[in-house]
Amino acid sequence: MKTSISGLSSMKVADDYLDCVRRFPLRRIRSRAEHRRALAIVAELAVKGDSNLTAGEVDYLQALARFTSDYEREHVLSALGHATPLEVLRHLMEDRGMTSAQLGDMLGSRPAATMILKRRREMSKAHIRAAAAYFGVSPAVFL
Repeated sequence: MKTSISGLSSMKVADDYLDCVRRFPLRRIRSRAEHRRALAIVAELAVKGDSNLTAGEVDYLQALARFTSDYEREHVLSALGHATPLEVLRHLMEDRGMTSAQLGDMLGSRPAATMILKRRREMSKAHIRAAAAYFGVSPAVFL
């Protein structure tokens, strides 16, 4: 079922999209707590997989991901300044409450994640691509 937004009679919005907006309104993220809530919703929707999301959920997820990325660029990455790639990685992990095991799962290798975190190896190009996509940042922050 579609619902029209007041004043925009020609624009129809799916009810599932509006249900998502009721859970977490789409607007600029203003605090670390809001950022964590937004990330939890992004993760929840992402776990469902693209083929299992409704069109409304896809639209909502894309918009919310943009707001989380904007917050991170403004508050997280700018605060890191000239941090090393490992410092950036640790900060992004901490900000999301991510464990080394979860990092390993995201990178595709728990042993590699442990070695990276212990400074025994550098991130490979594949690790950098995976981390950049997961955290929604430029791969350049890991170089």
